[in-house]
Amino acid sequence: MSENLVNQAYFKRIRKVCLIQIISNSLLTVIKFIGGIIGGSSALISDGVNSFGDILTSSAQIIANKHAGKGADKEHQYGHDKIENLICLILSLIIIFSAVSLFYFSITNIIETVSSYNSKTLQYDDSIAKGMVFPLIIAGIVILTKFSLAIFTYFNYKKCKSEMLKSQAIDHITDTIGTFLSLISMLLIMLLYKDNNLLITLADPIASICVAVIILVGALKIAIDNSQLLLDKSYEFSKIEEIKKLVLSHTEIKSIDLLKSRVSGARVYIDMEITMDKNLSLYDSHEIVEHIRKDILDEYKEVLDVFIHANPSS
Repeated sequence: MSENLVNQAYFKRIRKVCLIQIISNSLLTVIKFIGGIIGGSSALISDGVNSFGDILTSSAQIIANKHAGKGADKEHQYGHDKIENLICLILSLIIIFSAVSLFYFSITNIIETVSSYNSKTLQYDDSIAKGMVFPLIIAGIVILTKFSLAIFTYFNYKKCKSEMLKSQAIDHITDTIGTFLSLISMLLIMLLYKDNNLLITLADPIASICVAVIILVGALKIAIDNSQLLLDKSYEFSKIEEIKKLVLSHTEIKSIDLLKSRVSGARVYIDMEITMDKNLSLYDSHEIVEHIRKDILDEYKEVLDVFIHANPSS
């Protein structure tokens, strides 16, 4: 398959995944807001805001994917793959800001609740427990949907090695955990509301804090991973060692003098210098180099190009 066709298939897969995520997150955003408003759950409403952010994220990633798929040109001779990493980094910073804001508002909510709490005047009725039933059902649906999206996205990440999809898979997992915490807080309020306990009153904002921390950790990981890739992070060490063994399996190769790699988006570029018998003809040396290059490209699908310089043995 030609390089152009490989790239088309790669970007088409990512766009398909992002489109499915946009549709799913649009539905989840609506039902989270409905469930949060009906049940009076700030944690579920916060989760809804997070899902709305996921819609924007996937939309931005489709745009980035379109530009990254342009290929090489005169000014960008290695292509535009790193647009993916740049967009992921920017979005992770936005998510970090959102998580910090959510954390701040949850802490403020706790402080205000504690300062104004009066166990003698605070009254509960059966409508609180009844009002939690629908939001609990919604939370259960959200958990199943988000977990399914995480598996689906991670499967596609393994297929095409896109850091963009990896970031989204991590985000889906954190969302699943966050919604689960919202579900726990609603269960506590539903089952223990009659106890008129301050801790039960604080269950919802505490769950919001936990959601914020989980979102923050996931966003920081995305930011760190994509920052490293923008700085030309090298290919996985284990993969490099495998490639060295593959190269040296060709008996004509005396040694590997240099092997450098860099990751650009989901693509890997490799440069190496090898030593070969000085008595080999130019044609024979060229054929050996082409065989090595083909072996690497066939074995490691994420490797887009291999440049090999042959040195004569002394």
